[in-house]
Parts: sequence; C-alpha cells; structure tokens
Amino acid sequence: MTQPRREAPSTTSLRRRAAGAVRALLIGALLAPAAALAQFAGDWRGLGAADGMRMRIDGGGDALRGRFTDVDGAVREFRATRAGDVAEAEVPVEGGRVFLRIRPRGAGLEVALVPLADDGTLDAGAARALAFVPAGTRVPDSPRWYMPPPASPPRAIDPMGFAASYAFWEPDAVAWGYAALAPRYRTVMRLFPLVQADLLWKLCAASQRPAALGEALRGQGVTCADVANAVEAMQRAGKFERYKDAVAREHGVLMRTLDCADDATRTRRDCADAAAETAKRATSMETVATALARLR
Repeated sequence: MTQPRREAPSTTSLRRRAAGAVRALLIGALLAPAAALAQFAGDWRGLGAADGMRMRIDGGGDALRGRFTDVDGAVREFRATRAGDVAEAEVPVEGGRVFLRIRPRGAGLEVALVPLADDGTLDAGAARALAFVPAGTRVPDSPRWYMPPPASPPRAIDPMGFAASYAFWEPDAVAWGYAALAPRYRTVMRLFPLVQADLLWKLCAASQRPAALGEALRGQGVTCADVANAVEAMQRAGKFERYKDAVAREHGVLMRTLDCADDATRTRRDCADAAAETAKRATSMETVATALARLR
C-alpha cells in the first residue's frame, strides 16, 4: 500500500475534528477509563453523522482487517496498519481512494475519512470526522430542553437550550452558541467551575476560538492546555467517569438556576434554593483550576 504524503494536511487539525465529533457524542456513561484506549477489534456502529454505518475490525498486533458498511449498504474491506494508538488504511471507493485513520477514544472510536488525490496527497478540507461505539451500546436520550446545534453563528441563543445541549455538540457549534449567549448568562455559568471546565474543554477545541473564550478563561486560573491536560490525565487515571458525574451534579444546579432566572419573586421553593446557591457561589473562591485539582 502506498503511504500518503503526510506533509499535506495538519495531523493536529484532523485529530481535533475527529475528537470534537466523539466528545460531542460519547458522553457520560459512554466514556470509559483509559484501559479501553488500545481496543480496535470488534463490531462498531456509527453515531450522529455516521448513523447507519457499521464497521467490523479483526486481528491484533500491528495488522488489522476491517469491513466498513456504508449507509447505502455498500461494503468495503480494508487492511489497516497500527502504529501505537492509531490505525491507518487506504480504502478504495467509487471514483478513487480514501485515507482512513482510526483512533480509540473512551469507549468508542474516532474515525477520520480523508479523500486521497491521485498523487497520494490528502484533501484535509474534505475530511469527515465520524464517531463509532460498540454495537449494542445504549446511547443516552436527548435531555429536556435539548436543541440541535447551530449550523452557523447565531445572533442570540436560548440559555436553557444551550446549557442542556452543548455536551452533544461539536466544538465549533459550542463556540458559536457560547458567543451568542447574553453576557449575564455567561456570568452565571462562570459561577459553576466544573460546568465551566466542561465548556472550556469544547471551546478550546474549536477550529476558530471565539472572542468570548478570553472571557471564559478570565479568573479561572487555567489555560486551554491546562484543561486539556487535566482531562487527559483523568482519562489515563480512570477518573474521568467521576469527573463527568461531578459535572452532571453541578449542571443540574445550573439548569435550575437558569430556569429560575426570570422568576423575580422567587415564589417557587426550588427557585429560592437556587438563588441561595447562586449567592453562595458568587462569594466562593472556587475556580476551574481548584475544581479540577480536587478531582485529579
């Protein structure tokens, strides 16, 4: 197999695109400890943009055999070469060839499909990032208040919809949505450091970082690299599920706070509790840095 010329695309860019798709889809219980990161073999089904696709991978060591079934039922077989935590192959398709890069991510696989030119160069601009999970995996239902990701930067966005949905979106959509939030809602979110850390994980992976990223980082004691390194360290140490559980608990309080934001009279008991919690957080010294440090 002729190896493609690697200098044509940005490897970091391709991995970021694929990682973004997986981060948006493999959430909560789908994310496994680092011990799962070396697994390729098995039956896999696609999520999101890959819905309806299937993949079977067999073999071990550095040589893998694969069978890719597209949504139209077309089957393409391939042989992949493994190098560390990445497997790569060229797959013949109608009208040419596609470069396939597979990398385990949590309990699933991130798959980048990149068209190959006749001279072997990769067309990075036409790359597709797909997410796969083990066949039979139960995918969490969309939460209440869920809204689909914006296809382009919106002028404004519903804060409840954004807060309920960002974990299901790719980084670029999260960046657009966060920038479109009214400033007062971004201020409220900064009072919840674990949710803010989860948001920063997405914002920092966006292909074009929004101007609001500087605001999101301000006073949190971290850089984008700090957040990415902390999450990676928790994955390696098998603490990522604990982190996501902690985010989910804090996220529930945030959603109640946002739901009560326009209840000026605080007549609902849960709104009174939310107001008291918000006031306590406003005087807290907790930041993204200290919150992540507690969980590592």
